[in-house]
Amino acid sequence: MNQSKDYQIKEWSKWLDELCDATRDFYQTFAKTPYLLEATEHTLSQFEYMTKIAPIGSEIMNLKSKKLGNQTAKPKIRELTFKDEFTMALMVNEDLEDKAFRLKSDRRDIKRKSSMGQFKFGFGSIDSYVKINNNELVVIGGISPIKETSLALNILRNSPQKGVLIYMEGSDRGLSYLLEKTHTNISSPNVNIVRKELPSLLELMEKIVELKDEYDYFIIDEMTQIYDPKRINRLFHKKKNYQYILRSLRLLSKALNKNIILLSYLDTIVEKGKTRFNYTYHANGEKYVDHIFVLHQPSDYGEKKAPYSKKKIKFNESLLYTVKGSGSGETFKLTFDGISIISKVKSFRDF
Repeated sequence: MNQSKDYQIKEWSKWLDELCDATRDFYQTFAKTPYLLEATEHTLSQFEYMTKIAPIGSEIMNLKSKKLGNQTAKPKIRELTFKDEFTMALMVNEDLEDKAFRLKSDRRDIKRKSSMGQFKFGFGSIDSYVKINNNELVVIGGISPIKETSLALNILRNSPQKGVLIYMEGSDRGLSYLLEKTHTNISSPNVNIVRKELPSLLELMEKIVELKDEYDYFIIDEMTQIYDPKRINRLFHKKKNYQYILRSLRLLSKALNKNIILLSYLDTIVEKGKTRFNYTYHANGEKYVDHIFVLHQPSDYGEKKAPYSKKKIKFNESLLYTVKGSGSGETFKLTFDGISIISKVKSFRDF
């Protein structure tokens, strides 16, 4: 159900504080996060003007220049990221009065064909460095299945686009357990899950086509659960019998103009290296994928520090490597609240 509420800017010099107060009030009123802000073009232009003349901190990023609003001569804000917690899209609504703005909770009100034309994780640190077009195939690999599924649920929860998780019944990834443990925090209208019992590739593609008008992107959990008479190998296996799956899903993604995000176990061959460069070496051999990320759990290997850094890695922290595609070479630290909610995301450059 879509919830909306109107607010009014009282002082332009305090617009950011008032916007934060409105966002907090919206959440307290509806127990939902607002993902859309509507205002007149003049009101939005005033936001942009104020970022030029007044320091605003690190909450707002100018997407065009990748700089903070007060550090660029011509700010153009059309999206706000609040301390990596959630991303809010801005849209013009000339039916509102000047200084008025409307907050909404339903992502379906965000125009499907935005001027950005890019998929958003909903975490500012990642979205600042990684640019994914809305018709590309993304693969997220990892050794720790629970953390991969947790990452998928957090993407659904935070991304400004509307997505769905296609979960293969029969897999041992513990989705039911995870949902039970995170019910009070992560269960929301934004977390859409469709169960499909061990489908063939054709059945999976038919399901995606069936749902194409409802969702902007699809997360498939997970590749080895796609039925094939010969069991599908894990990602990076030397016998790449899964390449027909990647190729087909990539073609489908481009035909539908929708993102497909495929989760996959990593083959044990990568454990010999366990470094970003080893992951990158294997990722370069995957020619049918646009972007590959590897979710690395240091505690699985007894590691206590981030690679090439003196910073210690805690038990509840994971590293997300970008090993192919946009932002290749970037590393992000994900801090989990237990096994479920990502509470903080930082670029390797910041920790």
